[in-house]
Amino acid sequence: MLCLTISGNYPGRKYEGKIMNMRKEDVLTEDEKVLRGLRLIKILGLKRSKEEADRYLTTWGTKTALGIYLTVKRILEEKGEN
Repeated sequence: MLCLTISGNYPGRKYEGKIMNMRKEDVLTEDEKVLRGLRLIKILGLKRSKEEADRYLTTWGTKTALGIYLTVKRILEEKGEN
């Protein structure tokens, strides 16, 4: 767990000297996110798109490995929304 103090404006949020606890997950590089996306693709058995290179077929459209990771992450982080 990382702990840092930040200040400034970010989309939809204003932080002024607040201490935030951040998990390693919050500071992944893009390459790490892509690797996690590729693991999800393998686990979920997603098929590669025939029309678009480096994209995979999902029920919500085609996604790159990074897109798969970010979409699944967002779904898991939604609070109480169905």
